[in-house]
Amino acid sequence: VTFFVSEYTFLDDNQKAEIRQLQMDGHDIEYHSTHHWNAANYAHDHGIDAYITDDIMPALDAMRADGYDPHIFAYPFGARTGETDRAILHEVGQIRSVSFTYSGVDESPCPY
Repeated sequence: VTFFVSEYTFLDDNQKAEIRQLQMDGHDIEYHSTHHWNAANYAHDHGIDAYITDDIMPALDAMRADGYDPHIFAYPFGARTGETDRAILHEVGQIRSVSFTYSGVDESPCPY
């Protein structure tokens, strides 16, 4: 099973140990962002460089420092643009997203 980890920098030592155990049990540990923000919205409001600096690199760097080598990024909410794709592909080899129909109602728990 592949587990996409979000908010890694906010995990305590016990939570990190549980993720390590999942990896030792043969599961794939991949990357899902630092803050779980909507990439398209954040990049639109703050710029692509800010999105990479604020939501991609902090937890990705922390995971790498802890010995993980994420090579797939899964977008929170499936929200992406061509610009975010190109920027993130400089850091990982693959991206994963979903396609969905927007109902017009913002059901996300956070603004980004």
